[in-house]
Amino acid sequence: MAVWSIVKFSELGDDLRIDAEFYHPEFINMRTKLKEKSIPIRNIAQIIYGTTPSGAKFYDYGIPFIRSHDFKNGFVRNTFVYCSKEHNKNNKKSQAKPNDVLIAAVGATIGEVAKIPFWIKETQINQNVALLKIKDNNIVSGAFLASFLMSRFGNFQLGCLTTGNAQQYLNSFQIGRINVYIPTKKQNILISKLWEKAEYLYNYSLSLLSTAESLLLSELGLDKLELPKTKWNIRNYSETEEVERMDGEYFLPKYYALLEKIKNSKFGFAPLLSKVKHKSKMMKPREDKEYEYIELADVDQSIGTITEASKIIGAELPSRARMPLEARNVILSSVEGSIDKVAIIPEELNNAIGSTGFFVFEEKEYTSELLLVLLRLDILKEQFVREARGTILTAINQNSLSNIIVPEVPEPLMKEISDKVREAHSARKEAKKLLEEAKHKVEEMILKE
Repeated sequence: MAVWSIVKFSELGDDLRIDAEFYHPEFINMRTKLKEKSIPIRNIAQIIYGTTPSGAKFYDYGIPFIRSHDFKNGFVRNTFVYCSKEHNKNNKKSQAKPNDVLIAAVGATIGEVAKIPFWIKETQINQNVALLKIKDNNIVSGAFLASFLMSRFGNFQLGCLTTGNAQQYLNSFQIGRINVYIPTKKQNILISKLWEKAEYLYNYSLSLLSTAESLLLSELGLDKLELPKTKWNIRNYSETEEVERMDGEYFLPKYYALLEKIKNSKFGFAPLLSKVKHKSKMMKPREDKEYEYIELADVDQSIGTITEASKIIGAELPSRARMPLEARNVILSSVEGSIDKVAIIPEELNNAIGSTGFFVFEEKEYTSELLLVLLRLDILKEQFVREARGTILTAINQNSLSNIIVPEVPEPLMKEISDKVREAHSARKEAKKLLEEAKHKVEEMILKE
């Protein structure tokens, strides 16, 4: 149904916005609702943008460097890279600390919000992220501000203030104009406590998964994996004919050393497809049916779960939406550049549909949890990278799955690993619920005014 507003030229405001979305009746109603007890963000927080290190040089350790795709739904994922201490020292203004709030200001994730958690003591951000440094935590805490921005009152303002054609963006002036509800001291504390519990649970889930990975490698005798860094190798021509590959990367010494390590692991080895089933059969969606669609961007690789799925009618699904998914299936990206995108399909997404960019695996001898952990480890990721083919977009074809080997894992160890993963996912689910609760409580506070 068509909706419209009649706005006088004199009411356009300082930025002279003439796009209709900016004057959507819902946006006007929200501004009216907030008018009595709100304050612009610029009055409660300093807005800063970061910068990428010269040459985009990153390291395996150092100062966490957060990009716009490293956070979603309130949480900072541990997918970030690291910058040097020198870069951090030279960019003191963009140093983010616990209680600071992040907004993705450019790109595919524009409008996403997160709060720096307690376990990240200091971090840097890139130029696509807006950093909000709270001026007085007693007026509005970082937790309350993040919850407000994630609520429909904040989210709608972020959407309406976004500008640009080819690439949309949010600049500091636009973000500074967002009206934020000012809570009472009691309300501020309530939301902060919910975030505190959520952050603890999220950190606990990450810790459990990391422990499961370390335990598995240690028990298999694969924890000290030192592979040769030599960039050349001498192989027989007959070997290139056998594998139908002549690219030098495929024959790097590190791959031969890796396979030898797995074959000599404590309990032996086996082909991947002898332990799990690969589901390759596709489906044609019904045009009149609504589906929950999962694509690469929906995978939270930091914990191995799905952040959310899009509800789309069959007729409007993209052509790549062809993979039927069931609860406890494990999905893995078949694209080399996103090989770390692996997750278990939760019960609530049973019968969802996935992108053809995923491999889909089903339990057989190995549990979904054990497979998730294995696929996150370098001992398998390196094998998949080796099997990748192509030029512009390198990917692994399903025939290559028969070349992947896995270490044998005894039943007691598999159970211990699986239990830790289940507990990690349960903690992550509870943390998500707490942030949803905080968001809804903020909305209730505003509506009761």
